[in-house]
Amino acid sequence: MLEADMNVVFISKRNISLAYKVKKIFWEMNSNVINVDSFSEVFRVMQQLKNIVIVLDSTTLTIPNGFIQILRDCKNDENLSIILITNEEDLQKYKTVNLKNRNQYYVLTEDKLHETLSVLENDLKVNLAKKNIIKLDYIKINDLLNNWLINTGFITKHLGFSLIKEVVMESVIFKGCLPSLNGTIYPIIALNHNTHASSVERNIRNAIFHASLTSQFKKSEFSYLISNGKVSNRVFISYLLDKVLAHVKSKSFS
Repeated sequence: MLEADMNVVFISKRNISLAYKVKKIFWEMNSNVINVDSFSEVFRVMQQLKNIVIVLDSTTLTIPNGFIQILRDCKNDENLSIILITNEEDLQKYKTVNLKNRNQYYVLTEDKLHETLSVLENDLKVNLAKKNIIKLDYIKINDLLNNWLINTGFITKHLGFSLIKEVVMESVIFKGCLPSLNGTIYPIIALNHNTHASSVERNIRNAIFHASLTSQFKKSEFSYLISNGKVSNRVFISYLLDKVLAHVKSKSFS
């Protein structure tokens, strides 16, 4: 049997029948199963757990380009097992997805789930390495971002206000690395809000632009960012991320 403290993170969008199958199979393997329905939540859960198997349901969710590699990078590619469940017609597409390391990456159809996982059980047990639990107080980080943004002239009713916080949070989860906004972060956040990546970018840009016109912004530590004109999304978010990481490294959230 698999170790009792193995955690299975099942990512799906209201696929009740598949969720039941996944839970039944992994419970038989003495595993804990956690259901999530947003890509952002996946990374938060991953940071709090050890011995992780990710199960992706591509039949109800569109997997963003590069997402599987991002999952790998989030755990530094150290013995993270990923199982992707897909339709027959998409089987080859996901089997040939571009990855730096294809070890512990399995693609299968729902009808082969029980059969395949029974065969893989020993492999999963061998490959799973125990990880230290990383503790970050996301509530405190969120409060910190609220204070910074409000004191810098941002308006809470603007959608971009909350989207900026989401981008920073995602980057904290990616071990302080700010990935490609248009290629990675915006598409993930867009899926969580049932919108398009271009809408996420536009709302963030709009919020930054209006804040930069306020006297609060011009008197703040962010003022130098507008010395050369408009502030780009990436420049502003990078600055916020650096501030958050400085607090994390100083153990402000321990």
